[in-house]
Amino acid sequence: MKILDEPGHGHRDRPGCVSCHSENTHAPTYFGAGDFRLMNCRTCHNAHGTENLYLINEQVLVGEETFAFVSFTSLEGLAEGSYVLPDDAAGGGLCEVCHTATAYYTRTGDGEPHFTSRCTDCHTHAIGFGRP
Repeated sequence: MKILDEPGHGHRDRPGCVSCHSENTHAPTYFGAGDFRLMNCRTCHNAHGTENLYLINEQVLVGEETFAFVSFTSLEGLAEGSYVLPDDAAGGGLCEVCHTATAYYTRTGDGEPHFTSRCTDCHTHAIGFGRP
């Protein structure tokens, strides 16, 4: 695990994420039966460090009390350890593990193909990963 032992330059302690990072979080997520949940930074990120890129949690909340394991070690788009996984591993990528009501790259691995480049080229963090 990559650990962030030191506060950032000029900090006396570790401030909250939003005191420096002002990008939108993911849009509210639907968990079924009228249950919409707001997403915050810690839904996807671990400020204390992980093996994944961008401090992405190794387990991501995908349902009311359900977590999915995520290995996010590549920024290639459709690739092992990336946003969406190819072939037999389809459904286990960082973006896919939550997608149930989308037409593309779903958790079940049966969504339609889409662009194979980096998802965040179009669906940016700054707009909460929504449609461009």
